[in-house]
Amino acid sequence: MIEYFKNDWKQTEEDPHVIKCMKKSFTILDVGCGFNQYKKFCNKRQSFLGIDIVNENADEICDIIDFNDNISYDLIICYGSINFYNKEWVDLRMKKVFSLLNKNWGSRVCMKVNPGKPHADGTMLDFFPWSMKYVQELSAKYNLSVENYREGSLGRFKFDFVRYNYLQQEDIHNFI
Repeated sequence: MIEYFKNDWKQTEEDPHVIKCMKKSFTILDVGCGFNQYKKFCNKRQSFLGIDIVNENADEICDIIDFNDNISYDLIICYGSINFYNKEWVDLRMKKVFSLLNKNWGSRVCMKVNPGKPHADGTMLDFFPWSMKYVQELSAKYNLSVENYREGSLGRFKFDFVRYNYLQQEDIHNFI
């Protein structure tokens, strides 16, 4: 799979919804940034970091699991990057993504996921079959809302995880 993304993959999607979300964010992390195509939409006041497991156009080459940063992000973009292997692999990476998400109201993760369909060139990788049931499980587990669901090309679907709550569950216990 790594070889496919290193040698064959050419996708450079620029989703208008992601660009709109970027304009409202100060700290942005693009997980699986590929060619880092969203970086050009940032201004000087914003902090943008693109990470990718293989693409040399990334600001940092690493798996999200190995990424360490001391800041949290207003916006995290995960467009087709957390789609592979099995539920355990995806769960571990989503937990890491949510740990990096700012706890402020309105912070969001823009997602594009694959329900187990081949790429446009017919390549079928070891995809984890995302479903809306799984999306709802994650939103309940991490106390996030799901909004802006839309269908993309080739059977993919897109949506946002959004933090609207002020206090997290553990904060409520500390507050009482």
